[in-house]
Amino acid sequence: MNTKEAKVMIIGSGGREDALLGELRLSSQVGDIYVAPGNGGSDRFPDTARIQVDIKNVRQTIEAAQDLGVNLVVVGPEEPLVLGIIDELQEVGISGYGPTKAAAQLEGSKAYAVEFMQVEGIPHPESHTFSDFDRAVDFTRQPPWTYKPNSGVVVKADGLAAGKGVFVCAHFDEAYDALRRLMVLEEFGKVGKQVIVQEKLSGYEASVMAIVNGTDYILMPTTEDHKQSLDGDRGKNTGGMGVDAPHPLITPELEREIATHVIDPILYGLQKRGITAKGTLYPGIMVTETGFSVLEINFRFGAPETEAILSLFQGDLYKVFDWVVNGSRRPEVSFNTRSCIVVSLVSGGYPETYQKGLPIYGLDQIHGSDARIYHAGTERNTDGTCKTVGGRVFSIAGLGENREVARNNAYGVIGPQGIHFENMHYRTDIGKRHLE
Repeated sequence: MNTKEAKVMIIGSGGREDALLGELRLSSQVGDIYVAPGNGGSDRFPDTARIQVDIKNVRQTIEAAQDLGVNLVVVGPEEPLVLGIIDELQEVGISGYGPTKAAAQLEGSKAYAVEFMQVEGIPHPESHTFSDFDRAVDFTRQPPWTYKPNSGVVVKADGLAAGKGVFVCAHFDEAYDALRRLMVLEEFGKVGKQVIVQEKLSGYEASVMAIVNGTDYILMPTTEDHKQSLDGDRGKNTGGMGVDAPHPLITPELEREIATHVIDPILYGLQKRGITAKGTLYPGIMVTETGFSVLEINFRFGAPETEAILSLFQGDLYKVFDWVVNGSRRPEVSFNTRSCIVVSLVSGGYPETYQKGLPIYGLDQIHGSDARIYHAGTERNTDGTCKTVGGRVFSIAGLGENREVARNNAYGVIGPQGIHFENMHYRTDIGKRHLE
């Protein structure tokens, strides 16, 4: 690999990929960067270009990388990873950052992940897998699942559903509706034909991400994600409406304990099975009064957590990826001690039906380094202006010496005097609960 002029391809089109782009282009070892397919912000830098490919078509994507002479492919979304793009990149001699198809099954199948955690002794909620609708309904109808006070269940599609195939159900009627939508109506396609019915835990959630090279890892700051669409953690489940980083309730001691009892056994368990774990391991954690449990295992950079973490990152991200995929020397990495608040700007109606093609205003009004704008569901018009094309349109990252300042810097660039578009929606309470 020509480390002075490495060519990098980033696969994906969201705010996560825009954050990866912004950080990788700062590396002294990176020359050209291609984003496939990218978004309306991907080509705003002189050394970047967009490549129009169908990222679900692994062969087409790899052929594009070969034609461009790419040295490293960084994969953002989970679907190409589960389809085995890293394995196929290796076959043609291109380095790929992310897990192999075998390792990615921890995210690709929640049933597999539950079985894996049971075998490896990783703490997780009581979980049951069903592929028959009637059996799932009969089980969920029984006490204590949906009858005990403060109980309930979580119903999950087994496969990938972009973070939207999870239903937190307070009583049986809600659980029945979730099972019917997944297994009978197939609202998410075949990925919901098998489901997980899981114990509903009470506590607070934390997103833990570690960059792993098979045996060693770099633990990144733990973050607090906000998945519900409305203030006060109400509304529908989404891919993420905002982030508070670092997590205000996770102490360094608890972080180390999670690493010891979650990250380490995942790596060991994969190693036992002859699977090399490389990429970004990202378990979702629920901390309760009695300890913590793993709600799910992801094997890629989270969104919008990545936008927060890379806003705090200090180091050369390309060197980190080179350490993972090529076994180079472990680089020096640190994270800014400031606070970061990320707010997702979404099209009204998200995560369900939303309008596209709306003009975006105010991008030229944003100046300074304490508010970072990451493009997601945007597209550029021929006159250089931008329009909405997705549900999550922007991630706005505010930085500050404390949470209040970071919040002010994030929310301060949103609205009539900053970024806005018709029917724009966002949560107003990201980071607020920890100020009170």
